[in-house]
Amino acid sequence: MYYSLLILAFAIGQTFFATVCAWYLQKDLPNISYWQALIIFFKKEMGGFVVAVSLLTILLFILPDFMNLRVSTTELQQKGVLTKIEMAQKYFRTVAVVFGVCAQWLAFYLFKRGKKGIEDASKKAGV
Repeated sequence: MYYSLLILAFAIGQTFFATVCAWYLQKDLPNISYWQALIIFFKKEMGGFVVAVSLLTILLFILPDFMNLRVSTTELQQKGVLTKIEMAQKYFRTVAVVFGVCAQWLAFYLFKRGKKGIEDASKKAGV
């Protein structure tokens, strides 16, 4: 169950970051629509998405080393004091979405290909 939750939440986080980033980059560029900017962002940041999926694969592989995946959220809620790892497991969906956003943000921050692609398309459309 934790694996499927992590994959779904990761995809939600990635999509959220891409949509917000495309909107933010496009909003001051009158020559390009939001949908054009979003498509360009996805195309230009494909390498970032691949890096993020690689991070996800690594996390899926090492997750059992850090968490007891046999313990349910209900069992964790009934337990009194929790360790940090148990707290992360209790709020696993939230942590996984944040991981997805952070993984894509890191790739965007390092490479900025989506930003450059949107700016270039706007200049090309304005000429």
